[in-house]
Amino acid sequence: PPQFVAPVRLMAGEKLLGVDRLYPSPMALDLDGDGKLDLVVGDLRGKLTVARRTADGYAAETPLRADDGKDLDFGNW
Repeated sequence: PPQFVAPVRLMAGEKLLGVDRLYPSPMALDLDGDGKLDLVVGDLRGKLTVARRTADGYAAETPLRADDGKDLDFGNW
């Protein structure tokens, strides 16, 4: 059977990633094309944030925004 290691909580800036979120679900992708994998985090309520990869880890989570500058929020779908 497969063997798994214990989960590790990631830091985004000075806080844990996904804190106070209902079922945070991260996805790693290079969102800004800099060659580093950023973390996009969605949750059950439909809120989306991004923690961009830095040289030291991940920056604090910020809202993921559409081209018009509005926060992306899909509501509790």
